[in-house]
Amino acid sequence: MLDVTADQAGNGFVNSLGDVLKPFCEGRCPVSLTYRAGTAEASITLGERWQVRPTDELLLRLKDLAGEQRVRVVY
Repeated sequence: MLDVTADQAGNGFVNSLGDVLKPFCEGRCPVSLTYRAGTAEASITLGERWQVRPTDELLLRLKDLAGEQRVRVVY
């Protein structure tokens, strides 16, 4: 689960997220985003082709991209 703000999403975040996820898209773990803009909030689960292997390396890259406190693994 990734928390994404409107500011992040508007600054090339989607392309960068794709680049981070691609090497790990061999798994069965879905990727979900929670998008927040002002008082609005939406949850989005990416399609099956974006399911990942949740490795330590992937988590580190996601934290670098989104921020330490914005990445969560939900079992």
